[in-house]
Amino acid sequence: MITAIEIVQAGLDGLVHVPVTHHVPRVRPERFVRVDQGPPREITPVADQALVIIQVYAPDDAAGEEWAIETSGLIHGALAHRWFEMGERVFGWEVSQGPHPFPDPDVPDCVRWQLSGTLLFSPTSAG
Repeated sequence: MITAIEIVQAGLDGLVHVPVTHHVPRVRPERFVRVDQGPPREITPVADQALVIIQVYAPDDAAGEEWAIETSGLIHGALAHRWFEMGERVFGWEVSQGPHPFPDPDVPDCVRWQLSGTLLFSPTSAG
């Protein structure tokens, strides 16, 4: 079984040139991407749908906005190329909310931007 988090992390890894993680690291780098998801919903016996939340942490608003917009564009590239190469069955990505500021009350000295989308995927390997 594979989760939407694992698919998005693998798709973005190496494209954003910063850590891509599911949790905020204890030793927090200046920039990183955090990926989370809502509960998957079975659409068909072979396809699930899940809301994926992508949070971009940056040192300031300008960098956060720029990087969130860039990351949003990379999702489509990852869907078209990286996920296909991975052999996972990813059927589609639809943007739910574009990049917007989303301050993190636990990390006040850092800027966080968020974007989200719905991933349609097979939780089992295509292999």
